[in-house]
Amino acid sequence: MGQGGPPFWLKFFGQEDQALLFPTETCERLRAMLVSAGRLVGADSAFADRVDLASRAFAVTEAFVAYDSERRVLAEACKDGRDDFPGGEGALGLAIGSLAVARARLELAHADAHPIGRQQLEPSLPGGLLRNDPVSRLFLAAGIRDPSAPRRILGEAGGEAAMWSPWLATVKGLEGGLRAAPNVAANSSFLETSDEGQEPHFLYPRYLALPAHWTLRAMPTENGRVSLVEEAGAGNAEIRRRSIRIEGAWDTQLYQWLSATPGYAYLATARLRGRSSPGDDSALFLTFLSGGGRVLGSWMQSLPKGETPGWRIEALCDRAPADAAWVGIGIGCARQTAGDWTEADSVELRSGRPEPSP
Repeated sequence: MGQGGPPFWLKFFGQEDQALLFPTETCERLRAMLVSAGRLVGADSAFADRVDLASRAFAVTEAFVAYDSERRVLAEACKDGRDDFPGGEGALGLAIGSLAVARARLELAHADAHPIGRQQLEPSLPGGLLRNDPVSRLFLAAGIRDPSAPRRILGEAGGEAAMWSPWLATVKGLEGGLRAAPNVAANSSFLETSDEGQEPHFLYPRYLALPAHWTLRAMPTENGRVSLVEEAGAGNAEIRRRSIRIEGAWDTQLYQWLSATPGYAYLATARLRGRSSPGDDSALFLTFLSGGGRVLGSWMQSLPKGETPGWRIEALCDRAPADAAWVGIGIGCARQTAGDWTEADSVELRSGRPEPSP
């Protein structure tokens, strides 16, 4: 009953904004109830086991809320167009380290919540709760100012952070000149238009011209709209690029698949702006697939909640797994409510060896 915005079935299910339903004071009140229940059960083992199970399960909520709080600090950083983290490299390293520790605690709490006898299943956390990664873009911004900065920041973040593959791949890739590698994505600025619109047209009446070489997949909605927006080049009226604008989306994705080289680092970047409500995911994404189509890893970087009126450079990076055959890059928008919108341009992908050349 306390959820903001319009209601819909299973709102926030499998989505990080569910943490907003459990602010710290609510978690403290619920934990106090469990502590009280533990005192009341006395010697009754059946009741004690039930309270223990509920307590260990709720510990996952507490750990996820703590993790999500750390992540939002990093996601909100530089929202106003600044490219430097408040407090400098040391503060950024500490914040990334705090996020890594919070993630490790969440994984431990999740493993502990499973009943004895199921531990051999090695349960993993739902991917949708962890795949929004705010760190790579901050490494990229720091590396543009000073190529040696990402390594120093990762060192400040500590051991937990250094073991996380996407962050390590970002640092090594930037050291190896990944940012200067050729862009392998086609029609990244959307200047080339497809001859075909979204079909069947009667399901997508408000979908206008679409960019060539990109696949658009969308669940039809009453107010869904996708269009190309022309952007004038600096200082003249010549069209240098187009952005794609997405509104009224329930599940809309614009993407490309390209062949992947196992062991290589892949850096995805895009410029995004828009308005995002709680429950809305408007994001750049990077995904690896096996030859048989199995998802081997998928990361996204969402716009912060609220208004992001200025262009924000998003970045994701990871190393292609050993059995990767395909790498996907694109923009995804899900569960947009009235007034939400997303624009994206310069959706680019670069690849190279993750270590510096000898």
